[in-house]
Amino acid sequence: MSSISSLLAGLVPPGTEQMRIISASLVASIKAHLQDPIGATMLPSYMHTLPGGNETGKTLAVDLGGSTLRVAVIQLSGGKKVLERKSWVVTDVVKQLPGTQFFDWVAERIAGVVTEELGQVVGVGLTWSFPIM
Repeated sequence: MSSISSLLAGLVPPGTEQMRIISASLVASIKAHLQDPIGATMLPSYMHTLPGGNETGKTLAVDLGGSTLRVAVIQLSGGKKVLERKSWVVTDVVKQLPGTQFFDWVAERIAGVVTEELGQVVGVGLTWSFPIM
């Protein structure tokens, strides 16, 4: 048994009260960082309204995680219909590219999904789940 496996084998899942304490601590930490942006680990959001579910038009969704880039064009008409969707593995080689080459790699994949026949894209959703220097 590996050292990690043996360590994990001895762990007992937290009970309900422990989970409440962990949850309260997490919420308090998030609230504190939202009140004091100096040194905060969160980026500001410029969203001024939340979607209501009746939006119309085409939107581009880009999800760049630590292992996968996902790009989709979605038709909104009181719901959603995915018109085009592709994903790519973000290899270690890609992760180590210099900044402009990394973003060129991302842009080339987005351009491959967004084609002229899709018309004008009315919005963009983007997630970013890893730090960048």
